[in-house]
Amino acid sequence: MPEFPDLNFTAGNILEQIEKYFEEVGKYFENLQLIPIEYCNSTAQLCPVGSPGSQGLPGPKGQRGNTGPRGMQGPPGLIGDAGPQGNQGPPGPRGFKGEIGSLGPKGPLGTSKTSSFDPYAFLSPAQSLEDENSRTLVTFRCKASGNPRPSVSWRFKGQTLLQGDKYSIKDDETLVIRRVSSEDVGRYVCVATNTLGSHEASAPITVPRAMISPENQTKNDSDQVLFHCAASAHPLPIIQWRFRNKTVMSGGKYVIDKDHGTLLIENLDHRETFGDITCIASNAAGSSVAHGHLSVLPTSCDCWRSARRSISAVTWGYNGPNGTDTDAIDFQPSNDVTLLGYRMWQIAKHNAKGPLKAQVVIRLHYRDQLLAMDTVSVSYTSSADNAFEVRFSKGIFVFGGFRYTATSKIIPAPYSNIYAFYHTDGKDSSNCSDAGIVKFESSSIFGKPTNPRWGQIGAFIFSTSQAQC
Repeated sequence: MPEFPDLNFTAGNILEQIEKYFEEVGKYFENLQLIPIEYCNSTAQLCPVGSPGSQGLPGPKGQRGNTGPRGMQGPPGLIGDAGPQGNQGPPGPRGFKGEIGSLGPKGPLGTSKTSSFDPYAFLSPAQSLEDENSRTLVTFRCKASGNPRPSVSWRFKGQTLLQGDKYSIKDDETLVIRRVSSEDVGRYVCVATNTLGSHEASAPITVPRAMISPENQTKNDSDQVLFHCAASAHPLPIIQWRFRNKTVMSGGKYVIDKDHGTLLIENLDHRETFGDITCIASNAAGSSVAHGHLSVLPTSCDCWRSARRSISAVTWGYNGPNGTDTDAIDFQPSNDVTLLGYRMWQIAKHNAKGPLKAQVVIRLHYRDQLLAMDTVSVSYTSSADNAFEVRFSKGIFVFGGFRYTATSKIIPAPYSNIYAFYHTDGKDSSNCSDAGIVKFESSSIFGKPTNPRWGQIGAFIFSTSQAQC
């Protein structure tokens, strides 16, 4: 049997020694195949070679060998499909300026910016102004355009207006008219003229025409009423109001809106705020008047104890007619009615340096029962020209045929010296609208009977449904 090659490597090229070693191993196994027979039994009898046996199980995986030498580079592969376009890169540096190109062909002739066009005139409405001497002037402003620039002239009733005492023509194409009267009413013409022609614009001076609406109105006590005065004219008119032959100014119960030409009257009273309404619309050319009327129906009536209802029937004293600043009177209406309050004679001060104020306490009794009481602040007056009213916070229904007691008490301000006016012509009864016949009698509510002829309570204020008290 041949000997198996030794695995002995020497210094040098290891790869060549390995290849040579495998060649010798291969030869070793070829020589073994030359043995025709093998021992097959213990008698050392030679047997013929049998058929190859079945393949045995694979042995365990050996250790990974060393990396072989790198092979030769293969031929290039086929070109693949184009990939997607990448993001745009940053701009490159600016190139050098090229040479100036040759001159292009001449363009068509343009249109001149100063071409000529026709004149045009626009005239603003007339306006009222005042000069330094507070005299009223009327002005017109004409705006003219065109090329060449147009000149401006003025005409009135077919006549060209010239600079002078009556008319003044300013550099800004404004016409000023002085001492305006009804003779200046009409249309004023502004004419703009240049080499291409002329253009006209006109505006008027007119006298106002006033109209009141509603013309006649009827309201109730404590209502408010609104009148409107319509007046169109050039220049714009000024609106003034007169009521009962007196000029009305804004304030108190009167509210005037000049922008809308309205007059508002608040808190109407059938005794005072009724009568003729006059609207006066005026401008420099003239004026116009319109008339209206206001009627106010009472919602209450004064039932007077005093026969003459005036200061001719009253006197004054420091202690009052029926006690110190006190009054009391019994009354009996024939009909059911609502009592609203009392009308009392004025109070006044005498050499008083204190506050000019006082409080009045009013009460209503039925027998010993107090039905209502209110306190009202009043101001002193210098005379007893009229009576003032003091009302309960709400009306009190009283029955006809029943006897009630009315009282008043004046509480003066501290350190004031006042005196109270009172009548001395008291009546036994009075016919008082919805209340019917009202009887007046002495009252004993304060113990001592009062004098029914004298009194600081001049009248009772009853509600009413009638047009006249």
